[in-house]
Amino acid sequence: MFNWLGGGRIASVPVSVIATIGLYVIFGFVMSRMQFGRKVYAMGANEDAARASGFSTARTVILVYTASGFLAALAGWMLLGRLEASVPTLGVGMTLNVVAAAVIGGVSLKGGEGSIIGAFAGVLFLAMVNNALNLMNVDPLWVNAVRGLIILVALVIDAQKSRYRGRAGPSASKTAVIADPNQNATAT
Repeated sequence: MFNWLGGGRIASVPVSVIATIGLYVIFGFVMSRMQFGRKVYAMGANEDAARASGFSTARTVILVYTASGFLAALAGWMLLGRLEASVPTLGVGMTLNVVAAAVIGGVSLKGGEGSIIGAFAGVLFLAMVNNALNLMNVDPLWVNAVRGLIILVALVIDAQKSRYRGRAGPSASKTAVIADPNQNATAT
């Protein structure tokens, strides 16, 4: 079973690819069309506001961590089947790649926005860049440098988007309508 999930094929398509696409579709549906997905986005945007709106944030957090643990175990199982060996240090250093793919795909580090499709696009983009650099026989040190530059650009764009949204909000709230004695309303 381990070998089949990691290295098996169905109609010449790897089982791990089918499983990954299936999980993207399922979680894309859950996050965009179900109440649980809206709760996750609400908590990411502002946990205190989500709690004040009346839903159980503790239950949502437990479910999110449970799903995360399940997906990590499934990924480890697929990798074990692919390599046919257990290497406990294999995942070390993948965290930065995962965060980078998410940010490149439009997920905000501040939380509350992004999409499964965007994250998938970020994963594909980083995979294509890594593959292209490997095919060009670029030194691994430079591969990491290019990946770091891409992450830096994505973070700057995310910060600029946050700053732009931050500017739009307060300036709109400072506009007040004051009525003068002549019954003419003026905006300040």
